[in-house]
Amino acid sequence: ELYDSTVSELDYRTEADTQRIFSAAFRDDRQFHVPSVLASAPKVLVTEWADGRALSRISADGSPEERNLAGELLTEFQFSSPVRARLMHGDPHPGNFLLADDGRLVVLDFGAAIPLPEGIPTVLTSMMRHALADDADQLVKVMTRAGYVGRGGLDPADAMAFLNPFIEPMREPVFHFDRAWMQGIMAVYGDVSGREFRTSRSFALPREFVLIHRVLSASVGMLCQLQASAP
Repeated sequence: ELYDSTVSELDYRTEADTQRIFSAAFRDDRQFHVPSVLASAPKVLVTEWADGRALSRISADGSPEERNLAGELLTEFQFSSPVRARLMHGDPHPGNFLLADDGRLVVLDFGAAIPLPEGIPTVLTSMMRHALADDADQLVKVMTRAGYVGRGGLDPADAMAFLNPFIEPMREPVFHFDRAWMQGIMAVYGDVSGREFRTSRSFALPREFVLIHRVLSASVGMLCQLQASAP
């Protein structure tokens, strides 16, 4: 899946078509701006010029208000795109998002995009709801049907213990993302002697969800770089 996605990024005609869809979906939006495509060929893409400060700069020297705004807009864009454009931006990188002087988020680089004709897959939202409700038995049933569980099965208690840190931001009215939180997660899940590492070996990752998880993981990483507080 990752290989196919990378190969598809090499044809700028495909990227231009994707950018046109996003540009039309967010035209005249008060929160987001997607530059229009002016011309394209297999190895050339020309778009409307757009100004703004890259989120990498906001992460380095932005004010708390700018960080929070950037984080909230990034999240809003990623979760609304599957409904508005029937696509998800597939390359969340600090250099691909700019904060314009008018407060809008400028979105660039549409070489990688995930087609989601029905919006965000309902299996993912169902998994999240069951996890938030601490309904471990139903959570594992949904995950098993969707192909997330290997042949050896998965203990519901282990599944909840594994997923709890990832859904922590959704349990709070406002959550503060920072590097320390992310480092804490990486320390726990990188410990080969720990419960979480053993549980991870019971999981599988369905091909059709690989890129979505890549996007969501990278987006959370960007929120931690921004040290943003977001609802």
